[in-house]
Amino acid sequence: MHQENTNIIEIKSHEDKGPVIIAMWHFSMARLYTKDILFVSRHKQRSKVHVVEEAIHYGFERNISCKMNLDEMYEMLKDYGFEFAHNSYLVNLKYVARKTTTELELIDGTHLSIARSKESSFTEALVRSNREFQKIIE
Repeated sequence: MHQENTNIIEIKSHEDKGPVIIAMWHFSMARLYTKDILFVSRHKQRSKVHVVEEAIHYGFERNISCKMNLDEMYEMLKDYGFEFAHNSYLVNLKYVARKTTTELELIDGTHLSIARSKESSFTEALVRSNREFQKIIE
């Protein structure tokens, strides 16, 4: 069931599972953990949130359409490991499996192009993200 008109109303920190997005549509509400988001793409004047396979238990399918535009989503997610790889999408850096100068591959096999104008800043963000991850596992 593809949910249209989802309104992401806020992002909060959940005790054990990290940041969570509170999403509402019609008379329903769901918590979508930022750790479950693969990437967010531009869809008309809105955004489409693509989630990992394990997150489908929320009652959403893999794509959740929401009213916020991509720039608004970036403002909410930039502190949680998301970066523009292209003007058309934000990527959760922890799910990048492979990157070249023009393309990246996510852990689910999704291939996304990297805009030339975003390549440098995306690479820097990915390196910072990997350094933070290294500190956690050491």
